[in-house]
Amino acid sequence: MRILSPAVGAVVAAVTLSAPADADQNGFLQMLADHGAPARGSEQGALLHLGNAVCEGFYKNGWSEQRAVSEIMTQLSDSTPKRAQLIVTAAHLQLCADA
Repeated sequence: MRILSPAVGAVVAAVTLSAPADADQNGFLQMLADHGAPARGSEQGALLHLGNAVCEGFYKNGWSEQRAVSEIMTQLSDSTPKRAQLIVTAAHLQLCADA
């Protein structure tokens, strides 16, 4: 299953996204799996990049939660609003510092 468009893959690769020191990548992926959106193989890395992009958006760009969901919907080729919301929530709770 391909979740990213080629253009988004290039953007994600071009932007350096580092997880905060207290980020819980396993917790993020587990939260997705626990709520019906498991990630396997290379999809895990792609979702971690998107989760970190959500954190960047919150802290550096002042995104609202709605804006973050909209960004996920734009970047994932097969996302539903429910899945996009789950990714944003999991990122906020598991990846973003000071959540």
